[in-house]
Amino acid sequence: MDNHEQQAQTISDLSLTPNHTDPSDKELQPIDRDILCANCEYNLRTQLPIHDCPECGHPIAESVKNRQLAYAPLDYIEKLRSATTVVAVAPLILFLINITMNANKDIPEESLFVIRKAVQFILYSFIVFAIFSLTKNSPFRPRIPKTILTLRITAPLSYILALVLAVLINKIKPGLIPVTLLTITLLSLALAFFTFLKFYANINLGLLPNKHRGSANIYAYLFLIILTILAFSNPTLMITNYLFDIALILTPERQQQNHGIYRAVLITGIFAFFILAITLMVFLFRFRSTLTKLHGVRSRLDLTTR
Repeated sequence: MDNHEQQAQTISDLSLTPNHTDPSDKELQPIDRDILCANCEYNLRTQLPIHDCPECGHPIAESVKNRQLAYAPLDYIEKLRSATTVVAVAPLILFLINITMNANKDIPEESLFVIRKAVQFILYSFIVFAIFSLTKNSPFRPRIPKTILTLRITAPLSYILALVLAVLINKIKPGLIPVTLLTITLLSLALAFFTFLKFYANINLGLLPNKHRGSANIYAYLFLIILTILAFSNPTLMITNYLFDIALILTPERQQQNHGIYRAVLITGIFAFFILAITLMVFLFRFRSTLTKLHGVRSRLDLTTR
C-alpha cells in the first residue's frame, strides 16, 4: 500500500460523525499516516484527532472529517469540473453575443431586446443549475452548510431580480421603486459572488497544493466590497439630495456636484467589476485545469474512499 492509499484509508477509518462527542479509541491514537490540515496543509502525522492543528489551531477532527477531493469518486470530480466550466464560459458567451448583436444594425431594437433577454435567461439558468450541482450534498463537498444555503438562496434570487429589473427598467419611472429593486439585486448578487467564491476557497484538493484558496478568498471580498458600494451609491445620492433639500441648501450647483461624485463612483465601480469578472474567468479556467490534473492523478492512483 503506497502513501496515498494509506492516507485514503486513514481518512476513511478516522471519519467522525457530526454528533460525535465522546472520544473513541481511534481519536485517542496518534495519526500514523500523512493527513494535511484542511486549513493550512500542515502534516498532521503523529497528532491526536481530538486536538487542534499545532500550526493554525484548526480542529484536527475537521480535517479528518472534511475529506479531500483527491479521494472523491471520479464522477464527482468530473461534475465539479463541468460546473466550473459552465460558470466560467456562460458570462463570456453572453458578452460576445451582446457585442455581436450591438454591432448588427439590421436587427430591430425590439427584436434585439427580446433576443438578448432570452439568451440571458438561458445562460443564467445554466449558471444557477451549475451552482446547485456544485453544492449538491456529498461527503467530499466543503462542510460549510450556512455558506452553501446562502449561495443556494442568493444565486436564483439575484437571477430572478435581474430579469425582473431588466424587463421593468424601461417601463417604470425613475424613483424609489427602481432604485430599491436595483439595490436589492446588487446586494443579492454580492452575497452570491461572495458565497460562491467561499465555496471554492474551502475545497481541499488533497494530492495537489491548494493554491486556489488565497485567490478565491481575495476575489470573494473584492466582489462583496465593489457590489455593495455599487448597491448603495444610488440610494446615497437620493438620501443626500433629500437631506440637502430639507436643509434648504440643495442648489443646482450642489446637486450637479453630488451627481458628478455619484457618476465617478459608479463608473469606477463598474470598471473594477468588469476587470474582476475577467480575471475571475481566468481563475476559474485555471482551477478547471487543476481539476483535470487532479482527475488524471486520481485515475492513475486508483484511489477510493468509502
